[in-house]
Amino acid sequence: MTLEIDIFDVIAKNKSILLHPKSFMLALSKEKGKKSAFSFFATTSLAGNIVGITGLLLLFPLLTKMVPQVGYEFAALEDIPKNLIFLLFAYLLGLLGSFVYAGFLLFLLKVFTKKATFNRTYRLYVYSWAPSLLLGWVPIVGIAIHLYSLVLFALGLGSVYKFSFKKTLLFMLTLIMILFFLNSTIETLAINQTLQ
Repeated sequence: MTLEIDIFDVIAKNKSILLHPKSFMLALSKEKGKKSAFSFFATTSLAGNIVGITGLLLLFPLLTKMVPQVGYEFAALEDIPKNLIFLLFAYLLGLLGSFVYAGFLLFLLKVFTKKATFNRTYRLYVYSWAPSLLLGWVPIVGIAIHLYSLVLFALGLGSVYKFSFKKTLLFMLTLIMILFFLNSTIETLAINQTLQ
C-alpha cells in the first residue's frame, strides 16, 4: 500500500470541516476506503504537532511570566529540541492509535447499528477530530475545540450512519461515560503507582 498525500486536498478538507461541517459530513458517506482518510490524518496530525509545539514554545515565556505555576507544568517544553526522537515516536504512536480508537468506536457502534464498518468509522473519527489536531494545543481555546470535535462526530453519526437525534445523543452520552470511566481508572492506577 502506497501512501499518497495531496496537500491541497488536505487543506481543502480541513477548510471544509472548519467552515462547512454539515455539508462535509453529508459528503463523507460517499468517500470509500480508509487510505485517503489516513493520509489526511497523518498530514493534519503532523501539521498540528508542528504548529502546536512552535506555538507553545513561543507562548512559554509569556505563560511563565503571567502565571509562575505554569512554568512547572510546561517545564518539559524546554527539552523539546532535545527530544525529537520521542516526538517522532509519539507521532507514530498517534497514527497507530487512530486505528485502535476507531476500532473501539466500531465496537461501541455495533451495539447501536449493525451497519457500522471499520472504514466508515475510521473516516468519521479522523475527519471529526481534525480541529482538535490542528488547534487543540491552544490554551483555554483547546477545550472548546475538543468539544467542537465531539459535535462534529455527533453530526457525522447522523450523516454516515443515519442516526436520529435521540440515538446520537444516547451514543454520545455512552461514549463520554465510558471514556470518563477509562480516564478515571487510568488516573487512579497512575496515582496509586506513584504513591508506592
